[in-house]
Amino acid sequence: MTPYGGEDWYDRMAPEVLALLQALRERHGAPIHISPHPRALGRHLGDGSQSDHNFDRWQEVRAADVFPEMPQTPEATRKFMDLCREVGVSAIGVYPHWRNRHGRYQTGFHIGHRPGREGNPALWGLIRLPERLKTVSIHDAIAYAGTPPAGEA
Repeated sequence: MTPYGGEDWYDRMAPEVLALLQALRERHGAPIHISPHPRALGRHLGDGSQSDHNFDRWQEVRAADVFPEMPQTPEATRKFMDLCREVGVSAIGVYPHWRNRHGRYQTGFHIGHRPGREGNPALWGLIRLPERLKTVSIHDAIAYAGTPPAGEA
């Protein structure tokens, strides 16, 4: 599991994350690609950051940023989010304005494992505005799936 130009994190991935990704792949029935961003898996963020990606704090990588192959619609995005919940993902982020390995906008997902959050996942979204990124509810992020970022229409 090496994002393009990134560090090899496979042997430091939490086993729960690998199991979640496998369950998602099997249930989704289509490929799920690890994001090409170098920070899509692990990160060295020091002990202070609570990021699921922070190897320094957790001594394992508890998240992966992914692109499932699916239609770029709110309906398909909601369906994949529901699937994440069904398989037990405990941290779900929806990012409708990420760029995939081909440089095109595609909805990406943060797939995380947070011990103690099973059945009550952390949920959030992030959208791109002309001047900045904005954290929004997961439902607001889902509504943006398949649309270009503001100012790029």
